[in-house]
Amino acid sequence: PWHGDLSSSVKVLQWRHKAEKSKYNELLAKAQSPNCSHRDAKLFRRRFRVPVEVYNMLYARAKQVFSTKAFGVGNGKGAHAAPLSNKILACLRIVGRGLDYDTVAWESGLSESLIKKFFPTFVRWLGVEVYADEVTVPSGESLQHALKVYRIHGYPGCMCSVDGVHVAWDCCPAGSRWEYTGKEGYPTLAFNVCVTHTREIIHVS
Repeated sequence: PWHGDLSSSVKVLQWRHKAEKSKYNELLAKAQSPNCSHRDAKLFRRRFRVPVEVYNMLYARAKQVFSTKAFGVGNGKGAHAAPLSNKILACLRIVGRGLDYDTVAWESGLSESLIKKFFPTFVRWLGVEVYADEVTVPSGESLQHALKVYRIHGYPGCMCSVDGVHVAWDCCPAGSRWEYTGKEGYPTLAFNVCVTHTREIIHVS
């Protein structure tokens, strides 16, 4: 009961199977295991730039926002959707490592066109909804802890550190390249990031 060309449907199933068996899922399964070793947890954080606990939070919230299609939905036609876990991990690789769509597609087992479509939507959701809830100025005990750390190091009254980061802007308009090109030699977008001594981001501008 396939809809459309059989060969196309088979290719979709092959893509989905590849995604489910990717290194992303293998590393995620190890990091989420009750017997997870320190090495696996550290490797997950290094590869995706977030602890597995943060990933779990993002996945739980994303399930409420991004719909997933089970196998056979729609009068039994079509394969199930690509795993949401892979799509999120692919986005984290792009954001955290600056990888291109082609590389992430090869790693995750997802199609490049799918990642190109999902990534902007996911990042917009992160910036609008998740950022507002998760990135906040310390208060109460967390504020006192942040102040204490800097006071011990000789900076009373300070609660965070600020530094700038330049992110490559591959799609910079040709007419503006000179304006956004600095010491890096290529166009970038600059962000000032405020973090506590425990590396908790509290503001980005």
